[in-house]
Amino acid sequence: IVKAMVDKYPYKLSHTLCGDETYIKVRGKNHYVFFWSDPVTKIITSYTIYRVRDTECACKSIYECLCHYQEIPEDLTLITDGNPIYNGAQVFFDINGIRFDLHQVIGVKNLDEESQKYRPYKQIEERLNRTYKQNYHRTNGYDKLEGANVYMVLFVCFFNFLRRHSTLKYRTPVDDGLFDDNMLMPDKWLKLIEYSTQYH
Repeated sequence: IVKAMVDKYPYKLSHTLCGDETYIKVRGKNHYVFFWSDPVTKIITSYTIYRVRDTECACKSIYECLCHYQEIPEDLTLITDGNPIYNGAQVFFDINGIRFDLHQVIGVKNLDEESQKYRPYKQIEERLNRTYKQNYHRTNGYDKLEGANVYMVLFVCFFNFLRRHSTLKYRTPVDDGLFDDNMLMPDKWLKLIEYSTQYH
């Protein structure tokens, strides 16, 4: 019910996005979460789980991010690790007239100037991965990819609309006055379900 709202909500995003992959188990086999988020607002902009980790999946995940912009910023900056699938994705979008700066953080030590400059952003994305993994481990894995992605929608909905962040002065990433101050968490979920109907 809430997926359409999570995907189509008019988020207020900065011109910088960070991406990272992490793996989970579906019937005992590795599957890959392509997380993208805005390091300024903490809003998750892409979250799909795929069976493989390749350039096509990287392109799809970046496309999901771009769909959140009414107009793609001219100074859009993407920050990733050193996986070459993102270089391939940058070439793909460039061929199709969509350009962005790509900065890659290599390894675990700052051996180059770019890694040193952009590692703090990458670490924000790694903390997001850890936050998801803490929730994921309680599920003991998934039986089907569809179920894994359904759970992911609920996690992202909670993260973007309901979870308060210390770095945002304990506000939620989406702080648009959707809830009354005295609402309990179950009532907030009901409000999100009600609000989601306008996006279907």
